Amino acid sequence: MVMAIPNFVQVLVSLTLVLVHHFLEQHMLSKWEGRCSS
Repeated sequence: MVMAIPNFVQVLVSLTLVLVHHFLEQHMLSKWEGRCSS
C-alpha cells in the first residue's frame, strides 16, 4: 500500500503533463494558424 501511493502520484503527474502538453500544442497550433490566415 505504501509503495502504491508514489506510483499513483507518478501516474497522475504523467497523465497531467501529457494532457497539458496536448492542450498547449493544440492551442499553439490554432494560434499560429489564426496568425497565418490573418
